[in-house]
Amino acid sequence: MNRFVLSFLGVFSILNCFQAQSRLANITVATTFRTHAYDCGFGGDFFTDPDPRYDISAQYLSGGVGSGLVGPPVFQFNEEPCSGYDFSHTILDVQGVCADEVQIRIEWWEEDGVLGGC
Repeated sequence: MNRFVLSFLGVFSILNCFQAQSRLANITVATTFRTHAYDCGFGGDFFTDPDPRYDISAQYLSGGVGSGLVGPPVFQFNEEPCSGYDFSHTILDVQGVCADEVQIRIEWWEEDGVLGGC
């Protein structure tokens, strides 16, 4: 009986390993473009352009357990005219991880925010 239980546990462990390897993922979270149209011409001081800030981070999870949020430092732009801009940045790039979920956190604000109260 003990040999049968040990054999069963050994096969079960090997199957779990194969199943986990079949779920390995390559994950890339990246930005490509950004646009803003807030406080145009009325940033901090009147008749100045806004100072947008972007804080972007991401993590992957496996069975509800996270890898920890990672990302670049806060992106800061000063006196930037309202428009669209190229914004090519890699936030998270991992290969061959066991993951069933990806979380992305994005915060955006206008630094001087006189009119918008930000």
